Amino acid sequence: MSDTVLNNNALAFIGLCNEYCQAVESAAETERGDFIDTMLRLLPRIYIAASDLSADISTEEAYINPSLEEDYYESVRRAIENIMGPDEGVFGKGKRV
Repeated sequence: MSDTVLNNNALAFIGLCNEYCQAVESAAETERGDFIDTMLRLLPRIYIAASDLSADISTEEAYINPSLEEDYYESVRRAIENIMGPDEGVFGKGKRV
């Protein structure tokens, strides 16, 4: 095991990304307004937190799967498409605003 210590900025980024992933994965059970509110709250904070990360954080020790299973992606995409309806443009199949 490594002795890597994450700073507060890295921990905040990880926490926000975790919250985002949970929100996207549970989109099928979420009301449209709640989903939009969550995305509007999280996305700007994720971008800000990412810009505060230092470049010296090593990702060599962490395993990140380089691919996503197509079936899983499609189920998440469909859930968001169902919530957003004709306004869905995030995944390329809906109306662009």
